[in-house]
Amino acid sequence: MIGVRSGINEYGQPSKFILSGYVGEFKYFGFESVPPHCLACDGSEVSRETYSELFAVFGTMYGAGNGTTTFNLPDFRGAFLRCVGGNAANLGVLQDATLVGQYCLGNNGSQIALAVYQRDSEGTLPRANTSYSYTPMGYIPQSEIVSGNIGWTSRPLNYAVNICVVYE
Repeated sequence: MIGVRSGINEYGQPSKFILSGYVGEFKYFGFESVPPHCLACDGSEVSRETYSELFAVFGTMYGAGNGTTTFNLPDFRGAFLRCVGGNAANLGVLQDATLVGQYCLGNNGSQIALAVYQRDSEGTLPRANTSYSYTPMGYIPQSEIVSGNIGWTSRPLNYAVNICVVYE
């Protein structure tokens, strides 16, 4: 557990740092720097010895590092976190997006054709502004399309924050 510390910041102003947490607890921060006693959840490879308390909690759940003296921190950059249960995923398991590759492919004024592209053998998806042959998975009458802000991905309104983990 981490306690309360007071001091003077780099601008000579009084500052108060209050952070309590358990080793392995994730914390969200609305500023750029990583607070004391925390590490950024950016997938870094860190020492098993230096961060032994954290390694005792995580083990190799987020990556084995070099396999002997290091382990990986989780990499939460650009990802939405979710709670366990209901989808057969174990704690710490990354699940790929399921809507990747869905595109609105054509609009002839009366209907819109939809198709889903699959990843090719190299694991890549078709590039934007490129022609591909496709078989539509269906058609939607133009009259049933709701106007408004429509994007090419499925993403809820969101804000970016720094996610860090307490290591001591």
